[in-house]
Amino acid sequence: MVGLSRGAHELFIRGERNGVISSNVLQYDIFIKMPFYLTWWCISIFIILALVMFYAFLSLESKLLDERRDRNLEVTNLEGRAYRAQMNPHFIFNALNGMQSAMVLGGEKEFNAYILLF
Repeated sequence: MVGLSRGAHELFIRGERNGVISSNVLQYDIFIKMPFYLTWWCISIFIILALVMFYAFLSLESKLLDERRDRNLEVTNLEGRAYRAQMNPHFIFNALNGMQSAMVLGGEKEFNAYILLF
């Protein structure tokens, strides 16, 4: 359906009855307003809403990224602590065995050199 464009228009009406056209003409001035969604205030509201939604999206994404980074850092720290907890007893056991072997097999000089390296 095609309607009138927005703005001012004039409507002229003349009647006809039994083939006789009336000499009286009625004139009406019509003003078609702009649709509300094309007004400056509605466009401003749409732009502000879009900016608010974009800001909220960025804030939420940043918050989720920080939480993910913190969680990954915590997991990495826990893994490191677990590896250190596993290695410490093994390392100490090997070092003491090495010292014992150096003392028994190599004598006092080799034992002192081994302790200095340790």
